[in-house]
Amino acid sequence: MYSREYVAKQRREALKLLGGVCTRCGLSDVRVLQVDHVYSDGPVDRRLGYIGTKLYKRIAKFPTEYQLLCANCNWIKRYELGEVRNGRASK
Repeated sequence: MYSREYVAKQRREALKLLGGVCTRCGLSDVRVLQVDHVYSDGPVDRRLGYIGTKLYKRIAKFPTEYQLLCANCNWIKRYELGEVRNGRASK
């Protein structure tokens, strides 16, 4: 099992690789930055086991498939794409 420090380091490296700021609004607060799947294929990644450190390693291999969004911009994107129903994310 990975230590918290290792996971935190992997996340920091992934955020740095993706530019360290929300691609929509420019916010750089790491507490609210989220990795977003550019092509909305997050459910596919999760089914294939790309979560946590595995996702961060995948980002290093395929950085153009991901972007950083702050929590607000991520929810707005999901709403705009119809990925949210009744205030909840669809699966």
